[in-house]
Amino acid sequence: MSNRNRTRLTYEEHGGQACYGTVDDEAICDAGNCPHDCTFSDWGPWSTCPVTCGNGTQTRARLVHAQSEFGGHACLGPFDEEQSCASNACPQDCVWSLWSEWSSCSSSCGGGQAYRSRTELIPAAHGGMLCQGMSEDKVGCNHEACPLDCAWEAWSEWFACSATCGGGERSQHRQKAMAMFGGAACEGSDENVEACNQQECPIDCQWSSWTQWTDCSKSCELGSTSRTRSRAVTEQYGGLPCEGTPVQEAECNREGCAVDCEWGPWSRWTACSVHCDDGLTKRFRDVVVPQKNDGLPCIGEDEEQAICHESFCPRDCKWDDWGAWTDCTQSCDGGWRHRVRAKLQEAQHGGTPCADFSEDGEYCNTQVCPVDCVLTDWSSWGYCSTSCGFGVQSRKRARMQERNGGRPCKRDLLETQECQNAPNPTLCPTPTPSAAANTSDMPGMPAPGYGTAQIAPTGDVELAPSGLAPLSSGLTGLPGTPGAPRAPNYTFEEARAAMRGMSPDLTTGWDPVSDHGGSKGIPSHADISKHFPSEQHKSFPNAAPCLKDDLKATLDVYDRSRSTIATLKRDWTQGGQDVVAKVAGNLTLHAEHADQLLINAATKTAITKAVATLASVKPESVTATLRTVSAEDKANHLIARYSINVLRNDKYSADSIAALVKTQSASKVTEELQRQLATVWSGGSVEAIGLSMRVEVPSG
Repeated sequence: MSNRNRTRLTYEEHGGQACYGTVDDEAICDAGNCPHDCTFSDWGPWSTCPVTCGNGTQTRARLVHAQSEFGGHACLGPFDEEQSCASNACPQDCVWSLWSEWSSCSSSCGGGQAYRSRTELIPAAHGGMLCQGMSEDKVGCNHEACPLDCAWEAWSEWFACSATCGGGERSQHRQKAMAMFGGAACEGSDENVEACNQQECPIDCQWSSWTQWTDCSKSCELGSTSRTRSRAVTEQYGGLPCEGTPVQEAECNREGCAVDCEWGPWSRWTACSVHCDDGLTKRFRDVVVPQKNDGLPCIGEDEEQAICHESFCPRDCKWDDWGAWTDCTQSCDGGWRHRVRAKLQEAQHGGTPCADFSEDGEYCNTQVCPVDCVLTDWSSWGYCSTSCGFGVQSRKRARMQERNGGRPCKRDLLETQECQNAPNPTLCPTPTPSAAANTSDMPGMPAPGYGTAQIAPTGDVELAPSGLAPLSSGLTGLPGTPGAPRAPNYTFEEARAAMRGMSPDLTTGWDPVSDHGGSKGIPSHADISKHFPSEQHKSFPNAAPCLKDDLKATLDVYDRSRSTIATLKRDWTQGGQDVVAKVAGNLTLHAEHADQLLINAATKTAITKAVATLASVKPESVTATLRTVSAEDKANHLIARYSINVLRNDKYSADSIAALVKTQSASKVTEELQRQLATVWSGGSVEAIGLSMRVEVPSG
């Protein structure tokens, strides 16, 4: 084969048409194995441009289509190509410069303005966002009032000279506006005096005295009257000529006309009547023109008042009355109840805050709970009373005595049933039937007069004659037998008392083989066959209980009681010393995470130390336990039950501890709790909201 190759002179771009055909060609030739040059595959597509703007780079690749053979040329050229893409510029958002420093305030007082500015560091381009906001900013400054200096008003006109000649004085006055806000005070005086009329006194013209006024031309409404005079002295030496006219006219009878009342200006307001909260201030005015001759009166009052307020008065916190006690959590053995109160008014403006707690608690129903009598489970059935034929076996149970008025047990402590041994002809001969039997004359049987214990309807123990009923009247004595009386209901103590009245031979059962002829007087087989046929054995009603089992059950109860007594005794001892008194009570807490606080062992130690510190006692004398409150109480509440032991040699007493605990406020208790919990608790705040206390002494 003969090969030929070609390359693309120009690659398609911008949607141009791709080259058709292949890059190599081959034909059959006869020159043997022609060399085959290495050939590339076509270029693959260009990769996606990694950016949409700002110049990116995309690539394409190709592979070796055919390796060179028979001395052909190796492939030359790259396997990868790159080209630019997304050459368009990216949008540039506008960027502000930092704000300049604030300018100086435009006014040193009375309110001015300060300014700052910024510029566009990078303007928006290529569709980027414009800068938002203003290029200038301003803010108010120096709002305090400007000082006002004292200022004099203009001088008044000169007052008349004190003398017309020969030297006199005249004066003028001026008012001032007072300085405010630290302004400068006025300098100078408010009066100015100077000399006047220093010339020699001339002789002035003098009029003679006026004549009498003539009668008024009107009786009211501004009539007129006149009088006359003449020159008594003519002026000389530059004296003043007589002024005026020799005739003078005047109004008359004005009083006959009505004159309306007129008010003068208001005075300044007086100081406020109180220093805090709302008070009163007043101002006054006077009548400058009184009412005359039926003129109009002055309208309004001569005194006016207004509300003034300089500051708020302190208001102390006030508690509302206590709410009702909640129901006791227990009906006996000491329950807990609490009550709450709200604040009628919070402390304000420096007033005294509320003391004590918003929640109070106390023990209730401290009387001892009644404990009902409790019966134990039945023991296993005992041995059969006989070694052959029919007999009686029993089982028993113990009783925990009722206490504190509890209900007594009314059920049996001893139960019997019939038992039957396997037939044994050698040891057990067949008895002769008898129509009637009486065991009173049988060896080992109780004679009439011996007693069995049973419970009367009143609940008292009674002893009944133990003689057996005639067998001909019906078989009796076993539970479940028709017509049989119930087994007596008696305690172990009552059973022992009953057994003292019975034959000693019946206290442990009897065996006709092993005990025959012994000191117990156990009847022989012949006696049994004669007096108590086998078919009548099941009627035997008075099988005695096994005292060995009774004793074991009683000792078990005693052991448990002794353990309880030891526990109670330990509660009133500490380090081998007797506890002479206890100060105990409940500390009610509110915690953000009460459930976590309850399971944190270290918090109980911290609360114990807090109680010891507040009561000023040794920490080892204090015990404390945490529990949740009852369901109807608020969430996040806990009860810390504490107890402080007082030993005989302690320097403090229960009364001194109680007096000290009573003085502790809610805030003081909370502060000490938080101090002790600081190193062991980080689960939120813990606050004391209630504290109760009682003094206990050992009974007896």
